[in-house]
Amino acid sequence: MVSVCLLAIASGARVLLGVTRLGVVTVSFVTGVMFAALLAPIVSWLVRRGVGRTTSAVIAFFVGVGSAAGLIAFVVAQIDDSSGEFARQLTLAEQARGTGSSTGR
Repeated sequence: MVSVCLLAIASGARVLLGVTRLGVVTVSFVTGVMFAALLAPIVSWLVRRGVGRTTSAVIAFFVGVGSAAGLIAFVVAQIDDSSGEFARQLTLAEQARGTGSSTGR
């Protein structure tokens, strides 16, 4: 029984090692599958409304890319807005710690 468990653990480790070596390919593939799964309902809805399948796929693609770009722009703007406050709090924390240095030495 112990040997079966050890064999299962070793097999799992081997699979995990193989997946990490293919990290870029794996992440790209999983992202593409998720993107397609999220856009499939839009394509189906457009096809039911009489739009051709190819045109529906192109429209859905641009809607998806536009949504992702909008989300990224929103997140970057939020980070940019709060970066000054973060820097102020970091300076106060360094001063409270007693270093008074922004170099970290």
